[in-house]
Amino acid sequence: MNVKDSIKKVGAVAASTLMVGMTMGAAQSLSEFPGMFVGDDGAPTAQVVVGSQGAVSDVVGAVNVAAALGQATIQTSEQTETVDVETSGGSVGWSASDGQTLDTRNDNLYFGDTIDTVRQTLTEEHLDMLATTEFQDAAGNDQDVEHFLYTQGQQIKFGTASESNVDPFLYVDNPANPSSVTGGLYKLQANFGEGLLLDPSGTEDDGDSDGNDDVLGEEIDMFGQTFTISSDSFTGNDQLILYGSSEEYDLETGESTEIDVDGETHTLEVRAVTASDTVAFYVDGSLQEKTEGQTVNVGGTDVRIDDVILTNSQNSEGLVTFSIGSEEYRLEDGQPVQDSDGDDIEGTYVKLTGDGVESGSTETLNNNNKVEVSSVEIGVGADDSDNNYVESGGTFEDPIFTELRFHLGGLAPDAGEGAGDQVGEVMFDNDGDETVTVDFTDGDNDATIEWWYDDATGGDGAVDDALADSDDHSIMVYEGASVAEDEYFFSDAGDFDHMWEVTGVDASDSDSGTAEEGTVDLQDVVTGANVEVEVTETGTGDGNDDSDDTFFTGTEVIDGQTYKFRVDGGTDEVQVVWDAGSSVSESGYDVGNMASVYPAVDTDSGASIALHDDVDEVIDADVAVAENDARALDKELVFPSTESTGTQTAQVVIYDDGTADQVDINVGGTWYNDTSTAATDSNEGEDVVSETVVDVGALSYRVSVNLDDHSDDTDSTTSDEAAFSVDVAPENSGSELTSSGAMVIEPEHETGSGDAEAAYNVVPGVDDSDDWVEVGGSQAILWDRASTFGGTTLDSDDSVTADYDVYGAHVMKDDEDQGSFTLHVPNQQAVAGAAFTGSGGELSMGGGSGTGSGEVTYTGVTNEDIRGALPDLAKTDDQVTSSDRQNSHLILVGGPAVNTLVSDLADDGETWTTDQWRNEHVDEALLQVVEDAFADGQHAMIVAGHSADDTRAAARYVSEWRSHQDTLADAGMQYSPSSQEAPR
Repeated sequence: MNVKDSIKKVGAVAASTLMVGMTMGAAQSLSEFPGMFVGDDGAPTAQVVVGSQGAVSDVVGAVNVAAALGQATIQTSEQTETVDVETSGGSVGWSASDGQTLDTRNDNLYFGDTIDTVRQTLTEEHLDMLATTEFQDAAGNDQDVEHFLYTQGQQIKFGTASESNVDPFLYVDNPANPSSVTGGLYKLQANFGEGLLLDPSGTEDDGDSDGNDDVLGEEIDMFGQTFTISSDSFTGNDQLILYGSSEEYDLETGESTEIDVDGETHTLEVRAVTASDTVAFYVDGSLQEKTEGQTVNVGGTDVRIDDVILTNSQNSEGLVTFSIGSEEYRLEDGQPVQDSDGDDIEGTYVKLTGDGVESGSTETLNNNNKVEVSSVEIGVGADDSDNNYVESGGTFEDPIFTELRFHLGGLAPDAGEGAGDQVGEVMFDNDGDETVTVDFTDGDNDATIEWWYDDATGGDGAVDDALADSDDHSIMVYEGASVAEDEYFFSDAGDFDHMWEVTGVDASDSDSGTAEEGTVDLQDVVTGANVEVEVTETGTGDGNDDSDDTFFTGTEVIDGQTYKFRVDGGTDEVQVVWDAGSSVSESGYDVGNMASVYPAVDTDSGASIALHDDVDEVIDADVAVAENDARALDKELVFPSTESTGTQTAQVVIYDDGTADQVDINVGGTWYNDTSTAATDSNEGEDVVSETVVDVGALSYRVSVNLDDHSDDTDSTTSDEAAFSVDVAPENSGSELTSSGAMVIEPEHETGSGDAEAAYNVVPGVDDSDDWVEVGGSQAILWDRASTFGGTTLDSDDSVTADYDVYGAHVMKDDEDQGSFTLHVPNQQAVAGAAFTGSGGELSMGGGSGTGSGEVTYTGVTNEDIRGALPDLAKTDDQVTSSDRQNSHLILVGGPAVNTLVSDLADDGETWTTDQWRNEHVDEALLQVVEDAFADGQHAMIVAGHSADDTRAAARYVSEWRSHQDTLADAGMQYSPSSQEAPR
């Protein structure tokens, strides 16, 4: 069950129980909750909206709000319902019945993990068959048997395993016929507290200090099955022999019974007990004689003479126990388990620990020795190399302890074939012979972007203006780049990402010598939204109306972020910067403290798409460096990332340390020439005076500072003059990438060593022989920094190669003709499901790690037909439509950092911004009514907090609204509950 389904269920509960007749017209105060969100007919008029990236506390908060709505009813009946809720982003988990998943609430399994990554040991707390049991030795002493299951390091993979002529699939290795107890899928271990003492000398207590006595012939429960320890154990062999049976019959001399074997009736009759361990008996009228422990075949099933007791030797009278459906298992150290015929049970391996039990021991019981077993271990794997895997959705049954099952559930969400709403698609394809496109959606808008163009096909393969649309209009990929009309640039101001086309520039000088007004028209390539920016002439030029020396500047607020524009009236080229410390003027622009390089746009799954090229002069500066000036130039280059906590910036610092005639340069902690050597006249014009490589997730970027010119005074008290430029290029295995391309950066994912980001680098190329550009084919598609994309070829289409990555993205490369490259990216890191259960157990998606529950107590209407007819009350913010905004009241759970609707209200000054939460309202909760939030007459109520605890406090306060009506009435439209008023 995903988060959307969970919240909808909560909504259905609340919808059936709302107070009638208190529709909210003009908002009066918080004390009007909950009636202000109910129509005269009793139908709800509000929707509960949770941020799609919100934490579990926000979802639990929504449960509490729904519960509060449910308490407001004109009915009197009362019921309680528990609803499942999912963790952040609609996380999914796994649950197992009659068993245990191999993940935990706090630690998940992921693609590429081994199944022992999280849980290495299962005990009686996890599986019934691992319960500690007791048995009695010959002297009646109670002995304990402890049972354990140890998972082994078998990896969750994607491929064809040992199969052929099939498409690849998800599976986990299950090695065939392991050669050690740790070489299979798992290991079973039974530990005997006092040891299993096998002593043929008698049945009385021998007074050993360890307090145990002979167990030959005794019954013992192991791994959910009952066995008898055979007296043939360790007699001329190194084997512990166990007898198991499904049914027992006790017959005295002269008695007979009918038994059913595979639907057929057979007759057993005891004729005589001829010795202390020998019986003569009839099987369907045929006379047999066997000794205790031997078996006879009845209708294809083994019947063992389990026990023979001679009660009257003169009359050959006695009592015999027959075990029907008997199995015999022979456990020898260092060997597979064997059956009664001495044949190996494939897929098993035994290790015995104790005295006289190891391989090669000569202490056999028929030499009147004692043997003691302290532990039995059995490694389990597949019985054949053709079956050396467990496929996603499949089950493996233990070959001996047949109640035990291993399940592999696959991935959730599964981004492979048939992926659902939780998976977004990014597809690189071609449009004609010269253009490469990328298709994706941001959740509300489907976009197709032309981003790579080559107009030299059919020539020598040279690439011209690769980052461009099909009309050869260039795409700029760093902040402050000069952009002409019909060209493009990216921006990421305040984490609001856009790809803009400059659709028009109107900026020309007048001959009057007075400042003129101009405009720059932009269109968002993804959403289609248009923005007109007004710019004003800066300086009046020479009055000749030739625009050759005229510049225009202006600002525009977009998404609450201030963009600064500079237009060259002579060329109509536009430069845009957006850092808080940035500026524009007639003389140029300054990126401020931070400059964005390769800004990215986000997709609906949380992945980001950026374009890259070898960019010269990201920063181009003439610097006057005064004596002992520590920060003549101090800039940070910011590189694209989704959530990586690693380095995202490179700092460029140019200063003077007091030494005459030189300037000191440091980039990302790397000095010029990796020493403290300074830049002087002697090395001016050098291409690289300092450089560093910045790693962000799976991508690397090389930053180089060039000393273009240097002039100094011999007098150390005067300033040095220096001209610098900073170049940036992506890097692959220590070499700069010389070809432009696209990067897909996946959301942050967990690994055993911390958080990371997977990424793909799509670099098209030109095939001269076919006169076209290629996306797939032999062109480089880089994955995780330096690795070339591999994967497994599909049997159904041998031009397609597919794979998963650790985030759970399903990736496909098509080599046919010009090719394509497609990523299916889940909206969260996919969680792998694996479990051990009993024979009736199942592994299912949902209810495992990352899930919780909330209890909703409500009164009133319970008729399912009525409840089902009510509209869904709850949505995530990415599901809210413009119609919802116009026609519904909204209850918004979570602050602006996690709920985009609250963020929109914050941008409009209606509620606290993220910065205010961080700096002014730490450890606070907020309840607020915003009138006419998104449309006249449609109001919003915000339930939020600085932390998860604060959000729960706000929701808890709402859920106890009956106790707080007077306080809320006095508070009016806004109130901040304290932790004392709203216990956490």
